[in-house]
Parts: sequence; C-alpha cells; structure tokens
Amino acid sequence: MGETRSRWPLLLRRYMSGRICRMYKLLLLFLISFLWIGLPSSLEAKLDKPLSAEQYNDGMRKFWDKTYSKRGYFIGTEPDEFFADELSKLRPGRLLLPGEGEGRNAVYAAGIGWRVDAFDFSTKGRDKALRLATKRGVSFNYQLADFANPNLPDNAYNVVAIIDLPTTPEIRSKGFAAVRKSLKRGGIVIYEGYAPRPGEQFWASRDELKNAFAGFKFKMLTTHNAIRFHEGSNHIDLVVQMVAQK
Repeated sequence: MGETRSRWPLLLRRYMSGRICRMYKLLLLFLISFLWIGLPSSLEAKLDKPLSAEQYNDGMRKFWDKTYSKRGYFIGTEPDEFFADELSKLRPGRLLLPGEGEGRNAVYAAGIGWRVDAFDFSTKGRDKALRLATKRGVSFNYQLADFANPNLPDNAYNVVAIIDLPTTPEIRSKGFAAVRKSLKRGGIVIYEGYAPRPGEQFWASRDELKNAFAGFKFKMLTTHNAIRFHEGSNHIDLVVQMVAQK
C-alpha cells in the first residue's frame, strides 16, 4: 500500500529543486487527485495495483501541461550542459529528442546546424518550444507522442538524446527498443537522468541501460554528482550519464 503512494513524492522530489520544495505538498495533492480517477473502487486496489503505461502517461500529461502553462520556462532556455558538450564532439546530422518539453535542447541543436525531430506528450510544452524556436530564429519538427509508442522511422538518426525523461520500466523498455531501431549504424545515443534510489522506478539505472543497449559500444556509462539547473537556480544531484554507439 505504501509503495504506490510513495512513488509520486519520490518522482517530484527528485525533479524539483530545493527552492520550490514549498510547492511540494500542493503538487502532491494534485497528482494524488488524478490517481483516483478511473481506478478500481476498492481502496486497497487503488493503492496496490501498479500503474499502467496509459495511467502513468495520462497523469503526467496533465501534470506537465499544468506546469508548462505557467509563465517562464521550468528548467530554463539554455541547453543541458552534458547534452551540449557531447553534441559539440559530433558532426551535425539528424537528431531525435524524446520528451523534449519546452524545447531548450532542440532550439540549441537546431541553432548549431542539426536537423532536429522532437516529441513530447504535452501540448503546452510543444507550444512553448515552438515559441522559443521562433524567438531564436530556428526551426525543428515537434510532434505529440509518448515514449511508449513513438512510431519512429528505422535507421534514421545519427543521434538520439534522452535527457531527464522520467518514465516507468514498461514505458522505458518500449522506448529504448524503438530508439535502438531508429539509430543508423554508428549512431550515438546520449542519455542523462537522475540516478534511481532503492525501490525507485522512474529513472533508468546503469544496469538497465547496459541491458537495453546491449551490443552497443559504451563510450561512457557512469553515475556521479552533477550540477543541475531548475527554476533559476543550480543544485547538485546524483545522475546517470551514458554515451553509446550502435
């Protein structure tokens, strides 16, 4: 009973900066409110039954639409530092960005010559991403889709970058499989996400990534402390970073 209830606070606590912890209880109440919708009538069943990919995506879509509806950019408009650093080592080609949110990484990549495809399930995130692209004088393709069913072309991308995309193991398994197929031979997958704590399932561990991309050449697969930027402030968190070549 406590496991399902605790998953949502864990996800929010890992994704929010310390400066907005005061918002935590309000956000938690919001998330709990939609968990009741459409679930079985029994209290035990509501709390014990694992979330399906559809339930998770529906809940997170509502959460991110509400978050992205606010003024300003949740994580800012500058690219993720690890992503930008790894991209600078490569010759521009075709790039895919799953779960792109408000578009900071897509705008940056398009600005340095990459042909960018991006997707997310938040219409509000897409709208803000396209506004940012217009402001910066760049363009890219941004579709509405989720990581469980991205409908990607085979052998199409030089690079796929998955940056800060919280999902369930079921969704990740499908998404990683699609990413493998979408990469060209010699293509690169760049991954960065929070290191999962014991019992936490919303982020991929190094072992999970190693299995998901078995047969790839791992140029980097590490867990370490990194400076992250959220809501106008820097803070340090434990992250998993990977660069692997097909």
